[in-house]
Amino acid sequence: MCVMCAYVGKKKQAAPMLLEAGKRIEGLWSGYYTGIGVLGNDGVIRNHKTTGCSKCWEARFSVEELPGTVGFFHSRTNSGGDSRYAHPFLSADGSVLLISQGSSGYFKSDQQKLVEIGNRLLDKNTSFSSADYNASTQKYPNLKDGSQVHVSDLVTGYAAEVCKRLGDPFAAVRETASLLREEGVSLFIFRDWPEHIYVANMNQRLCLHFQDDGAFLSTCALAMGDTRHRLLEIPPNSVSVVTPSTIKVEQLAPDIVVDTHIPAGVLESFVRYLSRHPSSLLACITDNAVAPHYTGERLEMRAAVTYDIFEQLYYAGMLKLENIYLPGGGNDQSINTLISLSGSHLFS
Repeated sequence: MCVMCAYVGKKKQAAPMLLEAGKRIEGLWSGYYTGIGVLGNDGVIRNHKTTGCSKCWEARFSVEELPGTVGFFHSRTNSGGDSRYAHPFLSADGSVLLISQGSSGYFKSDQQKLVEIGNRLLDKNTSFSSADYNASTQKYPNLKDGSQVHVSDLVTGYAAEVCKRLGDPFAAVRETASLLREEGVSLFIFRDWPEHIYVANMNQRLCLHFQDDGAFLSTCALAMGDTRHRLLEIPPNSVSVVTPSTIKVEQLAPDIVVDTHIPAGVLESFVRYLSRHPSSLLACITDNAVAPHYTGERLEMRAAVTYDIFEQLYYAGMLKLENIYLPGGGNDQSINTLISLSGSHLFS
């Protein structure tokens, strides 16, 4: 799984803010691959990504190399492979930048569409930055040229093609996300539409905060600091566009139904699990305390509920967070955020 942040503004540089925000959440559900991409005022998208956590990113790159007022930060778990598997992904023509969080999940049976579209793009001489001809795992789609390509790389290439055809990024995002379905949320920057971030959300968490100079988005409110802001939630099954001061939201797909209810007793289970298992990862809490409250028969919002409860408890002063660094291969380090209760509480 992944965590991510995005910023679109008018004057403030995006990269420094995104790096600091990303550091606050990178270990929650990620911590190995790290990337920042920004659209510059010169109309060029610049994108630096690496294996390793933000500490490794800072050792190799600088935010000064990424000028611009709209951009992305992304961190994800180690799936095997080098920095080609890190986000953001930039289309071969340099026109679209994408970050995404999620997995095939409920739509796993639809994944053959990715292979078909990837092969069609190859026929049009589209290249993929993540193409691996000697993949040690079979995690991603295998194309007819013998390459394995990251799912989000294929989505980025397809979105670029569709936008060229339609001339409308909002419509392009809707078509892309409606066809290539995942249990995820994806954010797009289009080179020719500065000061805009486009979002397709199926069933994941994405919060939005309008600041003085622009708009900040993240999978977790903690990215925005220890002060709990009044946030908007990007709804599931939606496509939207965010500018520094506005948001437009429409339904993504009329045939999709997302179960948005929060099951009774899930908060108590979350706290009870932590009381018995201090220093837990958020993913473990989800699997053991949140997931058992769901049937698994519908398109659900387990991760979103986990984040919501986590934030409630954190801002109430009930949680203690500890970051630990782990070897990630070579000189790389990954980071995990361990979560514990800060004291004795109810439901323990």
